[in-house]
Amino acid sequence: MKKVLGFIPVVIVAVIILLLTLQSAEGTVGLSEGFRNWLVSVCNRFGWDTFRGWIDSPVAIRRLGHVIEYFALGVAAAISVRKKKFALLLCMCISVADQVIKIYVPGRHFDLLDLPFDAAGYIGGILFGAVFRRS
Repeated sequence: MKKVLGFIPVVIVAVIILLLTLQSAEGTVGLSEGFRNWLVSVCNRFGWDTFRGWIDSPVAIRRLGHVIEYFALGVAAAISVRKKKFALLLCMCISVADQVIKIYVPGRHFDLLDLPFDAAGYIGGILFGAVFRRS
């Protein structure tokens, strides 16, 4: 039972990713725009003008969103699974499944270029989670 309960963080993050995947194209654009506006306010507050050109790219914002959501998945997997190779495989499967599901969502599509950004997020999350778990 303890092993099953240990997967709750992974399930929660995977469900959040699924809900984001099932959004309409308009919903995901709106979410990206809201995230972009928040980033602009943060950059303005700290005087980080050098990031403004990058932040104005809708594609860059969407890719950053993938890194963030999969970072959370990587942390959850690292905390839930003892073997990091299994955590990596689990995250890879969820990432590919996420893209395949998009094929069936109207207005969304499989985007092979999202996979490296997903990988950057979950690899970073697994490493972070592994350090957190040891301390």
